[in-house]
Amino acid sequence: MKISIRITLIFVIVGLIWVTYLLTTSSAYLSSQKVLRQHAHNIMENIANLAMQESYTHLNHAQDATILTKRLLSADIVGSSTSTIETLEQYFYDNMAINPHFAGIYLGLSDGSFYDVRRHDGQAKNGFRTKIISTGTSGEKKTHLIWRNADFQIVSTEDDSHDDYDPRTRPWYIKAIKEQNIVWTDPYIFFPLENPASP
Repeated sequence: MKISIRITLIFVIVGLIWVTYLLTTSSAYLSSQKVLRQHAHNIMENIANLAMQESYTHLNHAQDATILTKRLLSADIVGSSTSTIETLEQYFYDNMAINPHFAGIYLGLSDGSFYDVRRHDGQAKNGFRTKIISTGTSGEKKTHLIWRNADFQIVSTEDDSHDDYDPRTRPWYIKAIKEQNIVWTDPYIFFPLENPASP
């Protein structure tokens, strides 16, 4: 059977078109994949850098608040004596008001006393809960809880005789005493999450 020149030319032209198409699409696919990979890498790098920068900003605020608190306690401007507990509580609240990313601020002392102000919606929306553990001269501990609304007005109070929290056993306290400095601990389970009955 004789193949005409016309059919041969048609097959050659169609073949050239297909080869050109395959080469073009393969090249475009490979180069677009490379561009997309580079673009995705740049996006992930930018997101990681932003996340790290935001984390450092939050941590710097916390560290600055800690340094200021340490200085105020040293100067006895705020403190844990009966007459200044309300001042300390108000100071912690003010810090959280200007740092909305703070979940809470607390202070533990060498006698086991503990002062904690944290965001808590248990009694009022956008409210706060203050936990004061005071240690008497004979070593007995008393835990007093105060719930406040968003304006820091008292909503309710309660004494908890079953609370066995001791800040001296917590990783942050142990590390700070050991290093005699402001410290950062590795993440760990917060005390109330270990014991759901804890306030």
